[in-house]
Amino acid sequence: MECAFKRVIVSDTWRHFTQRRWPLCWVLPPIQGDSYEFLSYALGYRWEANERELELIRSYKMYGEIAIQPHKQGIRITFADILGPEYIPEVNCSQSELLNMEIRVRQAAISWSRFFETIQDA
Repeated sequence: MECAFKRVIVSDTWRHFTQRRWPLCWVLPPIQGDSYEFLSYALGYRWEANERELELIRSYKMYGEIAIQPHKQGIRITFADILGPEYIPEVNCSQSELLNMEIRVRQAAISWSRFFETIQDA
């Protein structure tokens, strides 16, 4: 299995608005107060399988099986999801957590590749 990743840095702005006092509050727009900017980081990942691996997944009907569980508690990603054309998104404000996620995805891909290499052709 080959891993494909996309990384994005998202800059977001939070604005605080103050409502005007009555009776003008229904007529005039709110007053903009302070603005705060913060960064979030996004990681998209998917796997690309070679022909033999795809054939084994098809023949053993593994598309619905769990390929990876990136978090200890959380979603489980099937072969159909991770081998699809779409990237699976992971958004976090910590770059180190996303690097750990990338390590877990790569380790799972390597272990599945080794598993498929050990299967004898029928």
